[in-house]
Amino acid sequence: MGFIVRSHPFWDGNHRTAFEVGQVILDTLGLEIVAERDEVERFVRGIDARGLTDAALSRWIRKRAKKLR
Repeated sequence: MGFIVRSHPFWDGNHRTAFEVGQVILDTLGLEIVAERDEVERFVRGIDARGLTDAALSRWIRKRAKKLR
């Protein structure tokens, strides 16, 4: 996720693409993010705007990742 947001490989939609890639990976692992939509949006935008590190990104995901029902 962080790489896509930081490197801006696409003309548009880098934040959305990064989030969807993360969702696919978590789904493959049998996990989902449990968080309000606005919290997720702030988080993904913060990767770029606040320069969140990969370690901070991992902590945020681990804290909110739950087994799929």
